[in-house]
Amino acid sequence: MVFIKLSMHREHAAVRMLHNFILCSLLVCSFTLSAQVDKAFVHDISRHDRFLSASLSGDGRYVAVIDYVMGGYHLGIVDTDAKSYRNDIIKGTVHVSQVKWYGNDQILIVDTKLNGSSYIYLYDINTDHYEVVFYSPIENSNIDAKIIHSNPVSDTGVVVRLGTRIPKFYSVDVKKRSRKEINIGIENVSSLYINNESQAYAATQINKSKYTVLIKPNEDDSDWLPLLSGDIYGKDDPHLLYIDSDNHTLWVSAHQGSDLRGVWAYDTEAKMFSMAPVLADSNYDIQANLLIDDVSGNVAAIHYQKDYPYTYYLDANVEAVVNKIANVLADGRIRLVDMATEAQRYLFAYQSDIKPMQWYLYSAMENKLVLIGSQNKRLDKYTMYERKPVRFKARDGLEIEAYMTLPPAPVKGLIVNPHGGPEYRDFWGFDDWAQLLARHGYAVIQPNFRGSTGYGRAFNDSAIKQYGKTMQYDLEDAISWALKTYELPPDKVCAVGGSYGAYASVNLLYSASELVNCAAGIAGFYDAVQLLQDDEDKLFADSQKYRMGDPDADLELLTEISPINQVAADNGPVLLIHGRYDERIDYQHSVKMHAAIQEVGGRSELNIINSEGHTFRKQSSTKNMYLQLLRFLQENIDKNTVQHTSTS
Repeated sequence: MVFIKLSMHREHAAVRMLHNFILCSLLVCSFTLSAQVDKAFVHDISRHDRFLSASLSGDGRYVAVIDYVMGGYHLGIVDTDAKSYRNDIIKGTVHVSQVKWYGNDQILIVDTKLNGSSYIYLYDINTDHYEVVFYSPIENSNIDAKIIHSNPVSDTGVVVRLGTRIPKFYSVDVKKRSRKEINIGIENVSSLYINNESQAYAATQINKSKYTVLIKPNEDDSDWLPLLSGDIYGKDDPHLLYIDSDNHTLWVSAHQGSDLRGVWAYDTEAKMFSMAPVLADSNYDIQANLLIDDVSGNVAAIHYQKDYPYTYYLDANVEAVVNKIANVLADGRIRLVDMATEAQRYLFAYQSDIKPMQWYLYSAMENKLVLIGSQNKRLDKYTMYERKPVRFKARDGLEIEAYMTLPPAPVKGLIVNPHGGPEYRDFWGFDDWAQLLARHGYAVIQPNFRGSTGYGRAFNDSAIKQYGKTMQYDLEDAISWALKTYELPPDKVCAVGGSYGAYASVNLLYSASELVNCAAGIAGFYDAVQLLQDDEDKLFADSQKYRMGDPDADLELLTEISPINQVAADNGPVLLIHGRYDERIDYQHSVKMHAAIQEVGGRSELNIINSEGHTFRKQSSTKNMYLQLLRFLQENIDKNTVQHTSTS
């Protein structure tokens, strides 16, 4: 750990948020690359993120992290007093998905086993002892377990959510190591909210496309009162964020008549929203992440994203702490993620566009900043390139935001990298794909095309039944803008993406063959009709049909926008990579797309990875995928000839 002595006089700097993450990694193949590939860099950037998350114990002594070790994500514990670290508490290959403190020296974790079953463990940090306190009754299925409440004062102070769309909820007695299903007398509950007395206080109920937020004002009152209503399609969708310490003030993310989402306070006693939002912006939705004071239980700050990450402070003392250290880490953005108020210890996440995330602990009593760890320390020795927000105008005049990464001249070509989702967005921060491609001489543009979240309801809804159409036009316009603005070679453009981004990338070969020379799709779908017919999650499928089109009513549209129906021999080459056990998009999409291209005499490569799913976990798969992609770009953008063979 590195110790930095701080001055007490520091100017405030803007804060930052967690970095964006792009789906995918993958394969097994063997090939020869030209000398211009930086294999050492590829090896180092392929390392899975370490210190994936961090949280502080109540007394501020311990920092718990999720750490990638020996093929799995493990629990790591930093003892800041003893200046020690260990990540071998859990034995074997596991996947820790959540860490939650249970008092000062005990911790609850969710560990998903390889067979899909989720287990929840309680660890005593001082003795390294652990006991299983809860486990999923569902075996051999892709389930999702999450701890939604943890209060060691109460015998039933642990509440667990098990499942996804319509889950089950359990209260867990840690002392007796027993669990009991929570039945609140309401069907189709998707979310349950627990107040400061460890009682179920609010719930979200889903009925077809509608959902309702209900509250139970008194523990002895059996009636649940409907409070807020919304639509899962996004027409009117207030979301409950937090129940304040007074147990009657709700923090709600809502539109309240505006196109843009803000954060509002709702008084359950007066049954009304605040006269004005707590936080709103004129150009961006406030996609809020609340920081809670661990002693008072009040909201101390709201983290949110615009072009860069920002924080709005409601607690002047917290803001003062941030101001003290802002200039020490001035080349990036800082975000206070956790605090032990009584011990005056504060945990910060630090990130920039040129450095992976780092975690720092600040002790106000000692006026000392400690580097806890980095997500990828191996990359510290490399020069990275600025990834900055830019804006361009689409063909209809609408302004679109994107992130642009430029390598030093001469630039080999342009890569357009559409994000997955598509109801997601790219954020500012360190991006593995952008840095990998820029280091090898490619400019990278990552547009937040229509349908991306964060830019208002109208912007998101403008993508309804516009897959393969307006959403694609935004990508085409991004390419044209970047080529002109940065004077890039117009005949060296490739589209690369994962999941929805794979669909959009491959589709560009047919919708914009005059602009795009090649495409690479990882874990993508290429037949919209098949995608919607395959989906077994009815709630999700209904939402997808609303946005993409219904296979019955909109068959002609869905057929038209599917790349598998547009293949032609004279289009550019395609690289397809897919995990055989993809739980989200059937790998047969890639198999059938490859066959369709081959049938007309087109050029395509197919790699089906037997041991991976939608998101790839193996570092070897990530490394080989990067090398495969770079080889593909060399052949089709750099015009270099290399020898290679590929095996599934």
